[in-house]
Amino acid sequence: MHFYVDETGQTGRNLFDKTQPVLSYGVLSSDANLDKVAEADLAVIRKTLGVQRLHAAELGLHRLSDLVDTLLVLQKKHRIRFDIWQVVKRDHAIISFFDQVFDQG
Repeated sequence: MHFYVDETGQTGRNLFDKTQPVLSYGVLSSDANLDKVAEADLAVIRKTLGVQRLHAAELGLHRLSDLVDTLLVLQKKHRIRFDIWQVVKRDHAIISFFDQVFDQG
């Protein structure tokens, strides 16, 4: 299995930043090493867009929406799964504290 992970809402030491109360992880997973088996397809997409890397924050919604059909073909071809995991940071702090104090065993 191969996993590709990116996060949003990472605020470093400012865990209780009111503007970003949730830490989210997007995870692509595949049985295949996408760096190898999908590179040729991704190179074509990058060249078409004139970019060095494919990153949603840099491409924007309009350019991403143009890629949907192509990405769906790649997703089916390589059996790529996408999951989103979220943690409410305030809850995480409470759970971590409880775990450290009461579950040392």
